[in-house]
Amino acid sequence: MAFKTEIYGDVAVIRLDDELTGDNVPRFQNALDPSLQEGIRNVVVDMEKTEYLDNSGLEAFADLRDRLQEAGGQLKLSGLGASCRKIFELTGLDKQVDLFETLIDAVKSFH
Repeated sequence: MAFKTEIYGDVAVIRLDDELTGDNVPRFQNALDPSLQEGIRNVVVDMEKTEYLDNSGLEAFADLRDRLQEAGGQLKLSGLGASCRKIFELTGLDKQVDLFETLIDAVKSFH
């Protein structure tokens, strides 16, 4: 799976087209590296097409959140379906990362 990354001003948006598991977490992290190296510190992950994530996916989000916070930025997620939202609620990550219904709302929240 390829991850699509777009830049909107000072916000990087990465779209997940499938599940986020241990098999593809390294590609997810690598897809964001160029934007982060260019100084982007605010990231939205669009999960509209994501139906599943495992513990490795959750850890990748927690690591990214910590990395962005250390640099003065934030991680926000959009488009979570019922199953992914439930996983975030059960693990408490919904209290640590802002969740938005739409990608547009998540990007706008930075401004």
